[in-house]
Amino acid sequence: MLNHKNIIKLYQGFVIKSELLLIMEYADGGELMEYVEEKKGLSELECRSLFKQLVSAIEVCHSQGIIHRDLKLENVLFESKARSRIKIVDFGIAGRCTPSITDKTDAGTLRFMAPEVLKGSDTKASPAIDIWALGCMVYCMLFYKYPFNGENGKEVKDKIVNQELSLPKDTAHSEECANMIRGMLTKDPGKRYDLITIKQHKWMLLSDSAIELKLEVAQ
Repeated sequence: MLNHKNIIKLYQGFVIKSELLLIMEYADGGELMEYVEEKKGLSELECRSLFKQLVSAIEVCHSQGIIHRDLKLENVLFESKARSRIKIVDFGIAGRCTPSITDKTDAGTLRFMAPEVLKGSDTKASPAIDIWALGCMVYCMLFYKYPFNGENGKEVKDKIVNQELSLPKDTAHSEECANMIRGMLTKDPGKRYDLITIKQHKWMLLSDSAIELKLEVAQ
């Protein structure tokens, strides 16, 4: 169902004895997480380039009623060692969100899980939980830290649910980028940015040179 250049391809699946074997596209460029760690954070322009690919892929997923539910830097691979095109992988806990089917969810990776899921106030597999995860990913790529972190799971959960978002001031970034991150990491899923808003956002439409100029001013 998900035929897109930024989603890993599943060519075939079959069972041998009691094992399910999947024949998938080969992506040997390594994890996005490894790349971010290697560079200790990415430039805003590189973040935006990768983010645009993620948005394009997730838009296809959501148009098919599929919610990934476990978006994180570790679940994004580079197609090749050139590290320019990414592939979203690991749909193992993906859920359906259609007029006739709405899966429930309480799974995922804690630091990328939406507050409404952690609170149990809205456990439906909805597009908003993927948007929250995308916001966490951009934050991690740019600032080289999690938006909400702690010494243990309880502390992390409490901060995701209750703590206000803050953006580090020691990393130069445009106000348009900051606005995008805040919009995706809005705790109320009803007020969180949706994909239409994201695609039309000024940060997505500015030229590279315009962003570079804004960053020079911000430094």
